[in-house]
Amino acid sequence: MKKRWWIILLILAAAAALFFYFGSKETADPNAGMISYTVDKGDIEMTVTGSGSLMAEDEWNKTLQAGLLIDTVEKEMGDFVKTGEVIAMIDPESLEERKTSLITQIAALDMELLQQQRNKMTENILSYTQGRVKAIFAEAGDSVSDVMRENEALMLISVDGEMQMTLNGKADVGERLRVVYDGGEEKALVTESDGESFTLRLSDEKAPYQVAAKVYREETLIGEGTLEIGSPVAVVAGDGVVKKVNVKLNDKISMGKKLMTLEEEVMTEEYKSKLKQREALAEDLAEISRYIADPVIRAEKDGIISSLALAEDAYTNDAPAYALYTGGACRMTIMADELDIAKLRVGQDAQIRIDAYEGEVFAAKVSRISQIGTASMSITEYAVELELAADERLMIGMNGNAGILAGGAKDVLLVPLEAIGEDAEGEYVMIGEEKRYIETGLSDGSFAEVVNGLLQGEVISYKKTGSFFSQMMEQSQQMMSGGMNS
Repeated sequence: MKKRWWIILLILAAAAALFFYFGSKETADPNAGMISYTVDKGDIEMTVTGSGSLMAEDEWNKTLQAGLLIDTVEKEMGDFVKTGEVIAMIDPESLEERKTSLITQIAALDMELLQQQRNKMTENILSYTQGRVKAIFAEAGDSVSDVMRENEALMLISVDGEMQMTLNGKADVGERLRVVYDGGEEKALVTESDGESFTLRLSDEKAPYQVAAKVYREETLIGEGTLEIGSPVAVVAGDGVVKKVNVKLNDKISMGKKLMTLEEEVMTEEYKSKLKQREALAEDLAEISRYIADPVIRAEKDGIISSLALAEDAYTNDAPAYALYTGGACRMTIMADELDIAKLRVGQDAQIRIDAYEGEVFAAKVSRISQIGTASMSITEYAVELELAADERLMIGMNGNAGILAGGAKDVLLVPLEAIGEDAEGEYVMIGEEKRYIETGLSDGSFAEVVNGLLQGEVISYKKTGSFFSQMMEQSQQMMSGGMNS
């Protein structure tokens, strides 16, 4: 054994001497140690790598009503449970107390809701102008706010006794034309004209609002349009429900005429809030009734208990009682730096190697890329989420490494990265004494794709990085390893 160590020390000393000798030779001879490489075609893949831990596909939690006394707890955090498995038992007496409390609360809310319906106020909408009713948008039972949102008015009144139409074409001011619509026709007077279009007016007594009409000069059709109110006034209101509409279309009305009767809308914000409270209490009562029949808290999904807030002889609160990791350990998040993130896309293929299963590769895909980076020193990293197929062997928290295929090319010219130099004019390789500038594409960290500047079969030369000394050290380590094993 001692003899072998002496041999190793002698080799190291010889390596050091050779390093200084050949190092001085390299300085003297710039071509020493040059490697020749024949440019050839091949395939290249670019991958982005990172490490991470397996996480659950999803997390689900169950919140129980407050005030339930827990008798016993049957499971612990980290246990796997199937749907229907018992997690805890509830004290039956506390369930009966909760039921009584809920019934009392629901009865009180019912009284408040009933009282609000009885106290509805009514309101009459009166006309503040005279005119003719030409459009009614609301009917009994309609919500005022809904009608206003859709039509911007409850009804429209014509206050100058005229309807009007504007058409493209030529007509003389003062000319009388014939307007024909479904169900009737009227004489109309041209009141405005600019040579390209004209406006005519007619009585509002019969002509309907927003109905298509044709305009004739004697028997010749000169245009078509839509009948509109000449001077409309909108009847509006804020809220409530329409109880009764007191007028009809084309009614002639005077100032102060009762147009519509409204009543206070039952569905006020306060009423809606109380109604939601009642619905929630009713759901709680139904749940309590189920627990009275079977006072057991059961798992509602398959999963791993990730948190458990239940304790024996303790009351529940409004916080989640337990949470489950569901869907298996099929997610991993890795960090990609800002130089690589632009190469990644959702849906790209990835391969994950789990430390616990050495030599096995699990297929995955990129499912999410964070748009917000995390800065560390001078580099910003982005979270990239990978999704694996479910596998029973995989467990939450297992560590692994991932590689995302970010690009690739087949049957392209390749050269070693070590052979590529760079100066102010760009990237280049050496062909004999010639400095040949090239354009590169993808790189996998060892080789680079040559897009332009080289031909297959050309021979380039470059100096191998590393040193004779480092090679000798590597050989010495191998010998030491061999000596130890023998």
